[in-house]
Amino acid sequence: MLPWEETDASGIRLDAQGRGQIMVDTPQAGSETAVTKRTATFRLLPEGTLQGQLQVAFTGQEALSRRRVAAAQDESGRRPALEEEVKSWLPPGSTVELISAREWAGSEDPLQAECRIRIPNFGDLQGCRPHLPAVR
Repeated sequence: MLPWEETDASGIRLDAQGRGQIMVDTPQAGSETAVTKRTATFRLLPEGTLQGQLQVAFTGQEALSRRRVAAAQDESGRRPALEEEVKSWLPPGSTVELISAREWAGSEDPLQAECRIRIPNFGDLQGCRPHLPAVR
């Protein structure tokens, strides 16, 4: 897999003997090669805090772009970056704790992360009915 900015481009390749030149084109990357899948299990606590776990799987270009940035970092550098990215998806005041991240070095398998999420003042329970904000 090539980074998206190197796809759908022409180039010159030497033949097997290294004498002649052959024009080649890199394939175009479709949107199906850039997928982020989020799966979460949450519960609303009586005081209105939403908490639970989130599993994220980045595949294709989404995984490649994160792996390229992380290649120059160790675990202590990758962890806060991933936590901050997940936190940017959530309302202000949310907390994110990265539990695990796998497949940083791979290229075929999805880059997977599991996080503990806590969102204070998300909703409230009135009787047995939860009242939650509309989500776009």
